Amino acid sequence: SPDNPSGRLAPREKILEFAHKLPEGCLLVVDEAYIEFAGAPDKVSVIGDLDTMPNLAVMRTFSKVYALAGLRIGYIILPEHLADCMWRVRLPFSLNIIAQEAAIAALTDAPFREKSIAQAEKGRAWLTEKLTALGFEVIPSHSNFIMVKPPCSPKDLNAYLLENGYIIRSLSSYGLPEYLRISVGTDDDNHELISLISSFPGLK
Repeated sequence: SPDNPSGRLAPREKILEFAHKLPEGCLLVVDEAYIEFAGAPDKVSVIGDLDTMPNLAVMRTFSKVYALAGLRIGYIILPEHLADCMWRVRLPFSLNIIAQEAAIAALTDAPFREKSIAQAEKGRAWLTEKLTALGFEVIPSHSNFIMVKPPCSPKDLNAYLLENGYIIRSLSSYGLPEYLRISVGTDDDNHELISLISSFPGLK
């Protein structure tokens, strides 16, 4: 939460309600990889509820808002007895020193984090406006990407953008062949993307 590929945010209250209804011994793991893009953390994240919810765990990553995807680093917050079990079965060299140091540095770099969030919010709104004007159906998103249904062949549009140096995501593997997922980029990237889409022959 937010969901990939739609970008939809699961309401915190609904997650907690679901957790309360689970049978004893069942752990609910919430993946919050994109949560930083979703708004006020205390309102959308369930991390603050972990002390009162023994059957709840939260996963986070440094791949998104901190831009450290290549280092493959993340973490999970879970009940102490489960953390102890996970520690016993983990790979002995699961995380290298460079990744650890980079993660620590990222946590202290608040300006970069805030800049990433602001750019995602700004770009998401701008792309939504421009794509809607071009006839795309845009699914409301709380992440750094948007899911869209183009008014043309998604396969052909995806191939056209790829030929011109822009990689977006086909959602056929998700069972959503009519949709594409577009990540928010820099202002220049976003403007060039819209220019390319506008010039796509299949859109005419």
